[in-house]
Amino acid sequence: MLIVRKEQRSSESNLWLLPNAEVFGGRNVLVVALKRNYTALDMVRFLEDIGFPEGVHPYSSRISPLTAKLVALPRFQSLA
Repeated sequence: MLIVRKEQRSSESNLWLLPNAEVFGGRNVLVVALKRNYTALDMVRFLEDIGFPEGVHPYSSRISPLTAKLVALPRFQSLA
């Protein structure tokens, strides 16, 4: 898996796979780590903490603003 890490990180499309804060909100822990837990509202910090700071700008400037406009389906609204 580490062999393709650089190539995977160069693809902005992978950032679209991050959880949408509008759907998941800040109460649901999505990543449990030794030093910190992360919710969908913590994706910028998550990217920094995993050593991928170059993903923060594309995520913050393009991905997050677009996915923020998405509306959760009724069956998922209780997650937020």
